[in-house]
Amino acid sequence: MQDQENEIISPESTESPEPNMSAEPVDIFPETEGAEETEETGDDKTDQPKEETRSRLFFRKVIRWTAGLLLVFGLGFLAAIFSIYNPKVDELGKSQNEIKSASDTISELEGQIAALQDQISRLNGQIDTLNQNITNLEEQNQALVAEQNDFNLHIALLKARADITNAQVEIFDGNPAQAKVLLQSTDQTLTAIESLLPDDLKDVVAPLHTRLNLALGEIENDPETAIDDLSILAGDLLEIENALFGN
Repeated sequence: MQDQENEIISPESTESPEPNMSAEPVDIFPETEGAEETEETGDDKTDQPKEETRSRLFFRKVIRWTAGLLLVFGLGFLAAIFSIYNPKVDELGKSQNEIKSASDTISELEGQIAALQDQISRLNGQIDTLNQNITNLEEQNQALVAEQNDFNLHIALLKARADITNAQVEIFDGNPAQAKVLLQSTDQTLTAIESLLPDDLKDVVAPLHTRLNLALGEIENDPETAIDDLSILAGDLLEIENALFGN
């Protein structure tokens, strides 16, 4: 029994011993590996600035070349613009000079036109005056023509009456042949009277011709009746004369 009790392990003896917290830390990586890492990191740090400086130089060259090309293209563009612009400026100057010359010419022509218009106005005034004078002369001429017609008509009426009176005298004297000669002239005078009378009085001449023809047919066979017809004819002519001229 004692042996069994001895074999029984007490709980205190079964507990694990507490770790020693004051133990020194153990290096996980050897010293050689740390040195290699430091060397590698040192190489990376030295390579990075070299790569950055190379890229910067490249971009600087690219920027410089780009700026140079842009400058060259810009200068060429400006040269092209000036090569096109200068002739256009010259043409514009010439055009402006031509326009100014044309404007001066137009101004001179306008002045000449104004002077011509004044002359034309004066000439038109003179023409109007001449036309008025012509109108007045035409009116005077028409009045003179009317007076001349009246004068000729009056003379024709007097001549017809004189021929009739002379024919009556020849009939009284026994000269019927001479009376016929005088009355034939009277027939022509009556035709002239008809042409000189106004249109509204021309119809009065036809009965006069009829009366004259009766007298001509009666001179030899019935002289007394012929004298009476001639007296009636002379009276009709006198009435026409008094109606026209108021005698």
